[in-house]
Amino acid sequence: MSVATAFKHHRAFPFCPPLPTGTFTFDIVDNLTLAEVMAFYWKLEGAAFTFAATGDVFNGSTHTYSAATGTVGIGPPQRTGNFANLDSWHYAGAIARPAAGTAFSDLPATTTAPRDRVCAGSLILDAAHSYTGDASAVGFPHTFRMEFWVKRSGTFANRYAIEYRFLIAAGNFYSGGTYACIAWINTSYGSAASSTLLYINSGFFTLGGILFPWGCYGNSYTSPLSVTYTGGTMTCTSTNYSF
Repeated sequence: MSVATAFKHHRAFPFCPPLPTGTFTFDIVDNLTLAEVMAFYWKLEGAAFTFAATGDVFNGSTHTYSAATGTVGIGPPQRTGNFANLDSWHYAGAIARPAAGTAFSDLPATTTAPRDRVCAGSLILDAAHSYTGDASAVGFPHTFRMEFWVKRSGTFANRYAIEYRFLIAAGNFYSGGTYACIAWINTSYGSAASSTLLYINSGFFTLGGILFPWGCYGNSYTSPLSVTYTGGTMTCTSTNYSF
């Protein structure tokens, strides 16, 4: 935990531009107090997301294995275990310092200090990391995507909200693919995918003192193929600046 310089600003929070529009599937944590959403936006210093899941596809004597076990983090940037394969990295938002390029070595070692986030906009974090090789048939993670936005609540008077989405995926998305797909997704993604993907696990992670639900899903297969999934866990540890 780092100690940040105190600051004041004359404009009411959140002094933000409109949220993005389009076909993105966002969820919302609503009915937050001003103190809760300000703490999330300005105090968040670093975070590490840890995943653990495997998927085994069998076709007679043929066996393929997908693994998505390891950590992805910011402040400082981290990639461990199977996630070390992610070789294209991008951070944006109030929490991120501009990076010189997209390689892991280009990433900033620390997140922005709270006073540097004044007038930075609604977006607190946009992390987009990927495997630049052939992702159509890989047995390890090839996508890590997360976005968090702060806003005023559209439902509760004098309350605030955080809109978010995430997708962390390994293996092959297509039914009958060579490698089992393992995907951690936010609730709306999960609702859309529930008719075609197998439920593996679900839970909540805590980021900056806020609870966010997640679900883990995998591909289904038909005979002569079969699949076995294990794990499907997701956790987060985060640190805050103090004043």
